[in-house]
Amino acid sequence: MKKFCSFLWSVLMILCLLAGCGNEVSPSVSTEDPSAPYQFRSGDLEKYTIVYDGENPDYFDLAYRLNEQIYNKYGKIVPSARDTNSQPGTYEILLGDTNRDDHTGRVMEYSVTVDNGKFRINAGGSFSAEKAVEFLCEQVFNGQEFALDNGEYYQTSLLTAAQGIDDGATRIMTANVLADVFADSSYQNAYYRAEIFAGMLISYTPDVLGIQEADENWNNVLDMYLQKIQKSHGITYERLLASYENKVNYSSLLYRSDKFKAETSDLSVFSWWTNKAFNHNYHMRNVSWARFSALDAPEKTFLVANTHWSYRTEH
Repeated sequence: MKKFCSFLWSVLMILCLLAGCGNEVSPSVSTEDPSAPYQFRSGDLEKYTIVYDGENPDYFDLAYRLNEQIYNKYGKIVPSARDTNSQPGTYEILLGDTNRDDHTGRVMEYSVTVDNGKFRINAGGSFSAEKAVEFLCEQVFNGQEFALDNGEYYQTSLLTAAQGIDDGATRIMTANVLADVFADSSYQNAYYRAEIFAGMLISYTPDVLGIQEADENWNNVLDMYLQKIQKSHGITYERLLASYENKVNYSSLLYRSDKFKAETSDLSVFSWWTNKAFNHNYHMRNVSWARFSALDAPEKTFLVANTHWSYRTEH
């Protein structure tokens, strides 16, 4: 019987998430002092809809987890909806970079605020949003009565290394980011890990970075986070050799265009084959390289080459 009830609960939660159950009723907020600022109370939960960023697949799972936690603690089901499939409401729990709110610019940090009926989780990406949900489940939606006034309730940064390292030397790094085709229960997807990767760029500020296994999904999320880094920290990274013959180049280069100029760059292929196991119609090993000069000292140049060696196979 317990398994059957658990199954029914899971089905109900999934239907609410997929259908974006409506939240048409917006009863007036009851406070002891009608003139007092709005307070977010556990008793108001039935008024709310969890609205999540529909462009990022991780937020579906986070919305489910938050909803399940609320139900386990309070016995209330809060409907959930993608931001693009629902109209703005008076009472919402905003999760992620929704079309209700502009959260661009944040990386590896989140804040929790209350704003006249909206409970805002302002997170920089999937990783920090997950930490925000963990915080809410442990500190707010924990089965105890709570009331939160308008304003910022909590803010934290998840960056742990010293930021803005600048010792005068040219800093070269390499990173195998793991192609998204390998994302499974052991490895989070590119959307999740890209924020952590961006946090590394902010913390260590490499001048040039060689990337391996940067597949199409990584291409998309990297562009988004490079824009965030520029907006929030004034560090400008550009991608070199992201594609070759209209195919994704898994071994591209990143460099700080606010400090260096790419004088010339090219890509040399040394093997091709078909790999059906990875659902690719091709597989390429190559060397990507570029010659750089410093913007403040054009006479000083250096060369960086990036590759991804493969284990020996019949190919």
